[in-house]
Amino acid sequence: MKTLEWDNYEFKVAAHFLAAMINGDFSGMTSDECMAYRTFEQAAYATAKASGLTVGHWADDPDDSEGNGYGVCAITGEVAGRVPVKLMCYRAVDA
Repeated sequence: MKTLEWDNYEFKVAAHFLAAMINGDFSGMTSDECMAYRTFEQAAYATAKASGLTVGHWADDPDDSEGNGYGVCAITGEVAGRVPVKLMCYRAVDA
């Protein structure tokens, strides 16, 4: 019998990408930002799938104040006010 086990990949991204990541809302983003996000997302999904994981969803962690602050955004490579996000994935494991 197989059960599902959750795993995740953590990233720090500019806060203005959260609406697109969590809700699929790209309004207010430039076409360059949309393209950068899509490229980042495809690479993150490919990495997870190559590790044998099934991609679930993006999640933010509002309680993780340590991850907040200025630094390099994983999407653009530019310095920005960042927030931590997780790409939630799962794998089937033997019970």
